[in-house]
Amino acid sequence: MRIEPAQSWQGLNLAELWRYRELLYFFVWRDIKVRYKQTVLGGLWAIIQPVTATLLFTVVFGRLGGLSKQVNGSYGLFVFVGPRVVDVLLQRRHACGQQPGRQQPSGCQGVLSEAC
Repeated sequence: MRIEPAQSWQGLNLAELWRYRELLYFFVWRDIKVRYKQTVLGGLWAIIQPVTATLLFTVVFGRLGGLSKQVNGSYGLFVFVGPRVVDVLLQRRHACGQQPGRQQPSGCQGVLSEAC
C-alpha cells in the first residue's frame, strides 16, 4: 500500500471521517491525556483558568479601575475574548518559528509574515 498526497485541494470527506471516527476519537483523547497528565485538575484546568482570569480582571480593572465604563457592551465578554485572541496569535507566531532545514507552515503567510 502506498499513500500519496492528493493532486489538488479536496474538501472534507465526511464519509471517510465517519468511517475512521474511532481513530479520530483515539487521537483526540490521547492528545488531551498527554497535555493534562501532570496537572492535578486535569482538563478542567482549561476551563477554570480562563474563567478565573476573567472574573479577576473584571473585578480589578472593571469595577475598581473603572475601565468597564470605557467599553461599549459587556466588559466581562471583552475581558474573556481579548486574551484568547492574543493567545491564538502568539501560538501561531510560535508555530511559525523557523528552524534550519524546516519548511515554513502554510499558515504563516499574510498577517504574520513579518513575524515569521
